[in-house]
Amino acid sequence: TVTGGWLDTKNLDAEYWYRNLRGTVEFEQATGALLTDGFRFFVEVGPHPVLGVAVGESAEAAGVDAAVLGTLRRGEGGQGQVLRAVGRAWERGLGVDWSGAFPGARRVELPTYAF
Repeated sequence: TVTGGWLDTKNLDAEYWYRNLRGTVEFEQATGALLTDGFRFFVEVGPHPVLGVAVGESAEAAGVDAAVLGTLRRGEGGQGQVLRAVGRAWERGLGVDWSGAFPGARRVELPTYAF
């Protein structure tokens, strides 16, 4: 977010991190670049999601429908919370390989009538 755009990871050296701590954060510019490039799913991995609101505001300002998902919350961690976030991404259209989370499970067709 210091450059506001793409960065080759070989440049993530001590100088970069120093600039990251001392320089202006170009968060909206970086988020806008991702939205322009077609990214529509944003996952915040951390014990207390704080950037999700800003990402959502950037998407709204750009007029783009994007899914912004937090995986953990204080006091609500673990695999269940991560699976809920992945489930929210799946319901928004992200392809998910569930086989690792549900070994031996299989997909079944549901009836087309209301229960």
